[in-house]
Amino acid sequence: MKAPERYWRLLRLTMQGQRRVEELPPCRHCLEAYCLEAYCLKTQRLETQGLGAEAVPSDAVVQRQLQTLMQTAEEMVSVLAEGCLRCYISYEIDRTCRDLFSRFSAAAGLTCLEDLLALVLMDTDPLHQRPTTPSLVDDPTPSGKVLRTFDPDKAQLNTWTKRVVMSDGNLNHYLREHGIYLDSDWNLLNSLSETKLHQLLTDDGQMSAASLQRATAILSVA
Repeated sequence: MKAPERYWRLLRLTMQGQRRVEELPPCRHCLEAYCLEAYCLKTQRLETQGLGAEAVPSDAVVQRQLQTLMQTAEEMVSVLAEGCLRCYISYEIDRTCRDLFSRFSAAAGLTCLEDLLALVLMDTDPLHQRPTTPSLVDDPTPSGKVLRTFDPDKAQLNTWTKRVVMSDGNLNHYLREHGIYLDSDWNLLNSLSETKLHQLLTDDGQMSAASLQRATAILSVA
């Protein structure tokens, strides 16, 4: 675990649309008490015995522990564990949007990173302190979807967050308006007819007839 503070610092947008980091001390206490306490105690014992320190638990281990707490612990601890994961997810949403902005801003005329973030970085009450904040099961935000569908046996939280963000309908609609289509090469290929593929591959006049025939054959069996 390289940056434990990402579990108690929420990255969010202000009402003015500016990025802001908000400290959540209760989440820090939860992380230290339930996920890092055993590591700290073991490290202290090893140092007392003149041995090396225990390895810091990985993000995958910590995230699995937090998910277990979120699902099985008493309500107060469950909410704090969920808050820790929401903090981490907020940074992964930011990183995904930064990557998209870096890749496409010049070509597509994207002028502001915050325009992307406003579509997917929506957590403002991670500890459910407001009565109007929906429960996780009803949370429509990307963070809520990540938490409902995340399976640590199948993916890491950072990669799953990226996948959910990249498939978000509002984000994709905005990007398509700027000529950006977030789809795999294989899906794009499958969407082409043989006639359209032939036209695209022959536009520059550099593909041989044999290569064109092979490409068409691949599409026909896809």
